[in-house]
Amino acid sequence: ESRGLGDVYKRQEPEAMEKEELRFCFPEFDPYEGSCKFQGCIHDREPGCAVKEAVEDGKISKERYESYISFFRELKERERRRYS
Repeated sequence: ESRGLGDVYKRQEPEAMEKEELRFCFPEFDPYEGSCKFQGCIHDREPGCAVKEAVEDGKISKERYESYISFFRELKERERRRYS
């Protein structure tokens, strides 16, 4: 089953959501927020990411993390188009 941003983020229109807000739609990330090597980590390609480590350790579902990355990249592309 394919889910869109609207299914994930119910508090406001997905088009109005900033990519940095997406992590708040994934409560399983909460225990790791602030534990990453870099402040403002977006949990994608940064080294020392506590969320990615939790995925590797099986503490966060790989499928949920992959959904996050997919949604994040979709939002990033929307942002790029909006400001191009």
